[in-house]
Amino acid sequence: MGEVLQFVPLDNTFDPEAIEMLSAALEIAWDRIEKSNSVFARPAYARPMREVVAKHIVEIAKHVRNPQRLAEDTVSFVAANYRDTKPVTSGGCLFFARVKPVGSPRERKI
Repeated sequence: MGEVLQFVPLDNTFDPEAIEMLSAALEIAWDRIEKSNSVFARPAYARPMREVVAKHIVEIAKHVRNPQRLAEDTVSFVAANYRDTKPVTSGGCLFFARVKPVGSPRERKI
């Protein structure tokens, strides 16, 4: 829960139950990002990307109070706004494959 607290406004927008909901949404969203084998889940990217995820959750939680919906929206936000490419080799050639987030109904277009 501590991660999300640093991004919660100090104006009492969220009560303790809402903060628990924010924390749950962060864990759900991050779990999906990790399960997608996203490069953002790697140690070099994880800390700043978790910050992006937490800030986005806090921002949209002013209007949405369901942790599943918050997580889904956040994963879609990351997919739409951050390039997640992985190097893939095929026949000795190196190219980059686009990665689709887990649970996404469509491939993102960049």
